[in-house]
Amino acid sequence: MTPRRATWRALLAAMLAAACATKQHPPRLEDQDVEFAPTDATTGTTNPRVEPGGSLVAVAPDDVPPVADDAPPLPDDAPTLCLHGGTTLSPWQMQRTMGPVCYGRSFTTHGDPAEYAFARVPAPDDRAWTAVAATAIDFHESSALCGRTCACLDGGEFTYFQTFLDVASLADVRSLVVTMGSVDDGARVTVFNAASPDGVTDPAAYVHLGGHQATDDLARYLVAGRNRVVITHLDDCCASRTLAGVALTLNGAALGPCR
Repeated sequence: MTPRRATWRALLAAMLAAACATKQHPPRLEDQDVEFAPTDATTGTTNPRVEPGGSLVAVAPDDVPPVADDAPPLPDDAPTLCLHGGTTLSPWQMQRTMGPVCYGRSFTTHGDPAEYAFARVPAPDDRAWTAVAATAIDFHESSALCGRTCACLDGGEFTYFQTFLDVASLADVRSLVVTMGSVDDGARVTVFNAASPDGVTDPAAYVHLGGHQATDDLARYLVAGRNRVVITHLDDCCASRTLAGVALTLNGAALGPCR
């Protein structure tokens, strides 16, 4: 190699070394002492941004982009369902035009489910339905059986109460239980809807004097759409009749009247 070519090679190597020594590299994230702030107000994730030239800047809350006006709302924790009385403001309606009936036989237990064979549930739009004055059922009167030939366990009088529950989706329903604080002498719960136009009564939907004051879970009888719930109250013995403290409990919470 000639002396001139060796000189040029040495000069070129020196120039490359100087360029490498002065070149700037962005600092690594793990080498920085940065106070992070969330860039997403919903998820709380942290993303410090890198400015031109390699410096790291923590994103301040004011830098968070606003949520779009058309962003879909978050779903509610639970659906809002309520009871209504059809055309009335009260959630319950009452019908009591049937009067006492003699069975022609005797029963041994108050509120015997077999007694309801003599009941006749009125149509939902029967003109004899009247609004219950309060938002809850508080029915307590003297028995109409007193002084009759069928005064106790061989005759009865039926009084009907109805309410309506509109369900948008069955996904909103996990359980439905009807509880009664006081019953004298018996009560039966029947559900009417598109799937059961003639009504369906669960074997565990009978409540009687001195017995368990709640039905089993009736959620499986509901449908999406309108559901009519009818309580048939039975008085089968002189001297009084009572139905009070009624509550429809959906998903563990008592349903209230629609507003």
